Amino acid sequence: MFSTRGYRTRGGVAAVALLTGALMLPTSLSPVVAGSVGHSGIVSENPANFTPDITNGRVNTMLVMGGMVYVGGTFSTVQNPGSSNNITRRYILAYDEQTGQVSNSFQPALNGPVEALAPSEDGQSIYIGGNFRSTNGNTRYKRLVRVDATDGSLITSFRSNPNRKVLDLVQSNGNLYASGEFTRVRGELRSGLALVNQSTGRPDGALDIPFTDPWISPRAARSPMRVWRIDVTPDGERLIATGNFSRADGQPRDQIAMIDTTTMTVEPWSTSFFRFTDPTNPDPERNS
Repeated sequence: MFSTRGYRTRGGVAAVALLTGALMLPTSLSPVVAGSVGHSGIVSENPANFTPDITNGRVNTMLVMGGMVYVGGTFSTVQNPGSSNNITRRYILAYDEQTGQVSNSFQPALNGPVEALAPSEDGQSIYIGGNFRSTNGNTRYKRLVRVDATDGSLITSFRSNPNRKVLDLVQSNGNLYASGEFTRVRGELRSGLALVNQSTGRPDGALDIPFTDPWISPRAARSPMRVWRIDVTPDGERLIATGNFSRADGQPRDQIAMIDTTTMTVEPWSTSFFRFTDPTNPDPERNS
């Protein structure tokens, strides 16, 4: 057995997390209030001295697995705890969870930002999603890849190749879900959401729900269709997706939709709460 912890750091996460958590509560109970953990004071800008310092760019995603912390984003340099020496790590790195030392062995070479990370079932490899067009110099593996968790070597039996950016990944009950701006995965039509075979990277025909009709921002004439964030309820029975879509599988869904993962169909649940918000910029910092 191995343990994993995923950290989501950008817009759209709160709605997904609150909804997936609330779906597991009996109707007679009130939802747990987020942020109820007590603190004796305000957490400082430097809450820990044993973690590495990323000196530029941004962190988009983190994954804790097997005693290591994997970090993805737009950065290119990092410093070990207590050191002022820059170490080159472009878009992804790993460090020891206990010592904070940056791994010298885990160095996959990507040529673009990392947006999402997910663990493999056996804890020996990780899935990387983002907007890169080559992995370890191989242009046949892009945007969604699987690499060895120890040395970052490419696992070539997994080839997914979405045609556009991957924004989120979730591994649940043996299923790997991917979301983003893509319209095809390994050549097959998938609009913003795909269930991907964890061994081969091929899209699974069981899930084929097109997300369409993106809301048009008053700031832009046109915006690509995006499924920004996804998450699965703890029992694995429902998937929540957020994005700039107004329809899911042809049904009206204003930027948030619920999917039954048993039947792989859109649930009747819907809300108009997000109808008049600007979906093309859910996080100004991320899109700056």
